[in-house]
Parts: sequence; C-alpha cells; structure tokens
Amino acid sequence: MSRGDTLIDAGTTQAEADPAPERRDLYRYVTADNAEEYIAIMRLFSSTLLADLSAGEAQSALERFGAQISVDDPESRCRQLEQWGNLVRPVRDARAATVAEWVRSRSRYQVSKLGGRVARQVDEVISASDGAREVARELLGATDVPTPGPSCRRSGLASVSTGEGT
Repeated sequence: MSRGDTLIDAGTTQAEADPAPERRDLYRYVTADNAEEYIAIMRLFSSTLLADLSAGEAQSALERFGAQISVDDPESRCRQLEQWGNLVRPVRDARAATVAEWVRSRSRYQVSKLGGRVARQVDEVISASDGAREVARELLGATDVPTPGPSCRRSGLASVSTGEGT
C-alpha cells in the first residue's frame, strides 16, 4: 500500500477499489501528441490475433502500409503504450542461447486484452459517419420546416417529408 492510499474495507485500498484511473490511461494515446502514430501502431498490433512484434518490425510493417514514423520513435511509442496498458511484453521461454537473443526477446510487444478492445472502439468511433439519418426525430420537431403546400402534395414531395401520400 502506498502512502497516499486509504483503506476502504478489510484491506482494500482506494486504488484497488477504483480501477478507473488505470482504465482511462488506455485512451490516452488517442489525444496525445503524435496521436496518429499511436493509432497506427495500435491498429497494427490489434489487426491480427497475438501479433508479437518488435518496435522495428512494427515500423517496417507501418511503412509498408504508408504510415510514416521516425526511425527513433517506434521504440519510445511502444514503451509509452506499454506504460498506458495498451501493449504488454509477451511471456516467453526464459531459455536464450545468447544475451543478445534474450534482449531481443524482451523488446517485443503484444496488444493487451483491454488495449485491443480500446483500439477497436477507437477505430469504430473514428470511422462512424454523422449522416442525416442519425438525427433523432425529437430534434427534427425543433426545426422550422414549412408545411408542404398543394404543389408539393401533387408532386409526391409530401410523402418524402411527412410520410403521407403515395
């Protein structure tokens, strides 16, 4: 228990009782500086089941799709996404033939369960259309639309605007 935590009941701290701050961190990449890069990285990691990529492999894959990320940035972006909880380091067999192989295996990332869920939600919101079909009927009543006159009724426009006719 850290110094600032308070006990709620029987050994449960405020931080344990309210996981919301950590969960909100999962959305930070959407509004952070370089959000486009973070979104592209999260799309890549969440696009396939159990993607296990190093930051360099992620950069190469993103370049093939036309996304531009600076050579120095992929590792720092992946580390930041890991801190926010969107990416995790995969659990791998601890047996490595060389130190370099062990270090290389530690610099790989996978999307976390909640990170993948957030990435799908973000993509859904970004790709949603705000067409006129989505205007609530209650809001339409507040608009000042004139009642169709006789010329509209004859041409069939009344049925389009009010559902009458035909």
